Amino acid sequence: MQTGRMESAQRRLELAIERLEMAIQTVLQRRQQASANEARLAADLDALRAEHAALKTASETATTRLDTTIDQLRSLAEEPGSS
Repeated sequence: MQTGRMESAQRRLELAIERLEMAIQTVLQRRQQASANEARLAADLDALRAEHAALKTASETATTRLDTTIDQLRSLAEEPGSS
């Protein structure tokens, strides 16, 4: 009878170890996925920062050109003999 109990306890212990190993594998897989997601998000953020910098440069260039054009138009409007 003692042997039966020992075998039963050993089997339950083996099953518990298997469940624990599966849980550990699941956690490791989730961590790997989270790490991949973080890397993807970091790359997306870098791309958005680069796009923002390019748009800011383009906006500054357009503003400068518009200011120059407005100044030129004002100069033309102020010239003697203009309508």
